Amino acid sequence: MGRPPKGAKPLILNDIITVALQQLDAQGEKAVTFRALAKYFNVTAMAITHHVGTREQLFAQMAAQVYQDIGGESFKKNPQDALKKSLEIYCQKVIRHPQLTQYIFTNPTLIADQLDVLTIQITQYLAQTVIDKTQVKTLLGVIVDYTHGFAISASAYSQQNGQKIEDYRHGLNWILSQLPKSQNIDSNSKKLKIKKSLLS
Repeated sequence: MGRPPKGAKPLILNDIITVALQQLDAQGEKAVTFRALAKYFNVTAMAITHHVGTREQLFAQMAAQVYQDIGGESFKKNPQDALKKSLEIYCQKVIRHPQLTQYIFTNPTLIADQLDVLTIQITQYLAQTVIDKTQVKTLLGVIVDYTHGFAISASAYSQQNGQKIEDYRHGLNWILSQLPKSQNIDSNSKKLKIKKSLLS
């Protein structure tokens, strides 16, 4: 790959990712091109390539940046509260960056590691909570589909993000209240080895 020309203003990877994300949010996936980024930073397209790699790698880095604080909640003390908080944070991310989520839908290989962690946490909570373990996969799908459906739909409305999350919380609370709960929830049980992604 070519290097930035000598004398050019140094490029910073995080700056490129931030601007690419802004272009994605404002104009959609097709607006995110190395040519457009090069024009913004007044450099060559080859200079952008040198910093970010391929276009898919750029989108993967955007996803990693957006979702970097997902799945960091401790589930040991109060698993349900931790699950709610993680899902609310994720929902906020999708509302703010719906174009990124929709692009990842078309290319699941770009899913950030943090989303795999969140999927595992949801699955563990359900496995420890519901009586009928055969329902775990179905209930996971219900929670994931509700979260994505709500967030993508809410992103089209102009109401404040805080109100959107409050509405999401009401729906999530209702779903969790309907779970056929077991009387004994072991929050320290052995972790499940789940490879299925939240966005798969």
